[in-house]
Amino acid sequence: MALDPQAREELTAATALVEHALARVRLGGLLRLVRLADEHPTLRQPVVHVLGAYLRSPAATGSQRQVRADRDARRELLRTLREHLTDPDAPTTWCGLDVDLSRCELAGDLSGIVVTAGTVRLDSVRVPAGRTLDVRDVRVTGGALSMTRLEVAGRLDATGLAVDGGEACVDGLVVTGHGRVTLDGARLADGCLWLRDGSIGTGTLSLRGVHVTGGHLSLHETRVSGGEVRLDDLAVDGGNVHVSAATVESGALRMDDLRVAAGLVSLTMTHVEDGRMSLDGARVEGGAVRFEGLAVDRRADVSWGPFDPVEPLPGPERTGRRDLDLRGPAPVDRWAWLRHEPADHDVTTPARPPRQDVPSRTGRAAS
Repeated sequence: MALDPQAREELTAATALVEHALARVRLGGLLRLVRLADEHPTLRQPVVHVLGAYLRSPAATGSQRQVRADRDARRELLRTLREHLTDPDAPTTWCGLDVDLSRCELAGDLSGIVVTAGTVRLDSVRVPAGRTLDVRDVRVTGGALSMTRLEVAGRLDATGLAVDGGEACVDGLVVTGHGRVTLDGARLADGCLWLRDGSIGTGTLSLRGVHVTGGHLSLHETRVSGGEVRLDDLAVDGGNVHVSAATVESGALRMDDLRVAAGLVSLTMTHVEDGRMSLDGARVEGGAVRFEGLAVDRRADVSWGPFDPVEPLPGPERTGRRDLDLRGPAPVDRWAWLRHEPADHDVTTPARPPRQDVPSRTGRAAS
């Protein structure tokens, strides 16, 4: 990178401060790097990497004063990141750069950021109980917002998320305790919003009032085991919504006041074991709602709204709709999409990456 001698000298001095033992001195060095990046665009991506590395590093331990100074430094750096990511047209914008805040404990304000290219990573972030990570009104117009394998015991607020190109990925979400993940009022016009393979324990995943006009929204293989998934007032005017192969062991899946004017809503292969599923007030004005292979146990409490109910069979066997083979669905090849073009049936949703070699939380390879 071509820097004049004065800028190079400032860069060297700021870098030395970043390694200081005191948090307030480190912060001073980091903010000097930010000022240099504002003046020299070639420094922006390297400086963003340095800020991300600091925020990913373990929080300070020791005296109360040291812990407070480190916490204040992290809060200031997160504020600086947010300021540089909210206006793609600003002369000092960082929109379009790669930002990595993965694998750390994180709470604070990242609301209103705009993802135009590159990847903003919040993978494997932990939101502790009593804390909030604010990502309200985030816009994804290209690139990716990656929040895979989040562990939320506090609150993740993504109200008003808008995806119009690119993708927002929240695969592998785990909600525990009284945790709450909110995507109420999200807008999907193009691109993808993935929430596959989630595990909703005693907390809540809320997508109330989501409006889909294109692209893919998928909760494929979500497991509800005591918590609640809310899709009330979902409006589909195009695109595809997949709630396929989900399992409601206990807790609730609510899709009250669903409105479908165009596109597809699919609950194929979903299994309601001992919880509640509700479709009260649903309206289908166009498009399609599909239930192929949906299974309901006798313990389940299902309110079908305007749809014909699935009659449960006695015992543990899964049941299909009355116009299907009641012996249950045929085995599903989860990776068939890798070998041929995906059909509109959504047992596997499009663009699913191979995961055979990704270790699960128990240390075993994911199947």
